[in-house]
Amino acid sequence: MNTWLCLFIILFIISIIIVSSYLIYKFSKNKSNFITFTPKLPKFVLSAYAGDTLGPKITSSSNDDPQSLTENMEIVQNSGLNMINFGLCHIGRDKPPPGGNFGLGTGDIIYNDITVISKGKLVNEVAMKDWAASMKTLYDSGIWYFSWSFGGAVPWVYDFRVMAEMLKAQDGRWDQFKQNMKLLYTTFPLVRCVDIDCEETSDDWVNTCITFAKMCNDIGFDVSIAPFSNFGDWKT
Repeated sequence: MNTWLCLFIILFIISIIIVSSYLIYKFSKNKSNFITFTPKLPKFVLSAYAGDTLGPKITSSSNDDPQSLTENMEIVQNSGLNMINFGLCHIGRDKPPPGGNFGLGTGDIIYNDITVISKGKLVNEVAMKDWAASMKTLYDSGIWYFSWSFGGAVPWVYDFRVMAEMLKAQDGRWDQFKQNMKLLYTTFPLVRCVDIDCEETSDDWVNTCITFAKMCNDIGFDVSIAPFSNFGDWKT
């Protein structure tokens, strides 16, 4: 092999290691008050939307269909994943949408069909703290980055239209939603990021996403975007 080519490959690998180590360190800074983080070289980054099977354990599940992170711990630890995107998170609204069942207080935070936070309080404090402890077990086993994914497919999901409604009304519901997000941040300190999965295309969805992203960042979250469609608008 050409000597210059070998040298280039070596320098390229070294640069990847340096950049990866820096990014891991940067990801850890936002939550330095909550966890002790030792920068380490990452494996290949694999991520998965978690769904119900990695949620909190609210009731006992069938042995044939385990439905909580606690019950699926060994599978996840041996999966090769080192990132988990907890999806799908939704926002409660006072009137259920067609085909949906989110007839809860506007601004409540829901993980799939499980209400996590309502009106500034954990709905099931024991289950949620157990869920956070299970995340710590995963972290200690080498899964080093977690995020919440908000949004999903229409017509079932109304999350960003609910946000737009709260912002337009200026009646205190957005402030309550922000308090709920702060509680989400402190209850699950290892979940460092909010992933915006906006698949809705109302007139003001761009400003809604920007406002939500800024709010999450002010709280301390990193923010990522899963552009579903309208790529030109995402550039804005």
